Amino acid sequence: MREWLCLLLGLWICTGVDARLYRCQDAMGRWAFQDRPCPEGTERQEVRPRNLAPKGPPQLRPKPKLALQCAVRSEPFRFEDEDLFGVEGQFLLDRDGQSYQLSVQLKGEWVNADFDPIPLALSTHLAEQGIVVGQRPLLGADWLVDLRRLGFGQSRSVSMLDMKPEGDLVVMIWIRGRQQVDWSLPLAGDTLQKLKVAAQACTEPEPTADPNAPPGPNTTP
Repeated sequence: MREWLCLLLGLWICTGVDARLYRCQDAMGRWAFQDRPCPEGTERQEVRPRNLAPKGPPQLRPKPKLALQCAVRSEPFRFEDEDLFGVEGQFLLDRDGQSYQLSVQLKGEWVNADFDPIPLALSTHLAEQGIVVGQRPLLGADWLVDLRRLGFGQSRSVSMLDMKPEGDLVVMIWIRGRQQVDWSLPLAGDTLQKLKVAAQACTEPEPTADPNAPPGPNTTP
């Protein structure tokens, strides 16, 4: 098990590197992500290369008809810490009429210090989990489903989908059994906006015929 994980980790680290992301803490104790090294005299933590950002447009679920609701999802993304190599996330966006419901769905297992795989289960501390876009503050989740899915309410979902991209997007999660919050590898800042465009392009369900309506001229009674 140890050798297999080391091999996978080696292949992961050796992938192409475009740039690096730095997680810096200012004098007020606030953390922020930036693409330049932290100033001298401040706490810092270098995040791994941004080499697993989603590529291409989001994919629609393979459903020819969507009755009641449209649902689209982003490309899968991974998390920065090597202990979370087996954890994968995806954004899900549901649309019903003109309302939206955004969520982050997670799956897989994480590995502890003894290389034991542990099923993923998120903490209920929702205010410390969510997304960060550029230098903006954390947008915390509103609800949690099956300990593996973080959700955002309709009003917050709309504001996030309409948010102007300013730098990379990072997903923050807190897994039970870990001592600190973990974050994803940087995602494209317009990930959520592309999801909204895909949701707007969904096929609307056909209107249901009224059984009490009189038959039309070309309808057989």
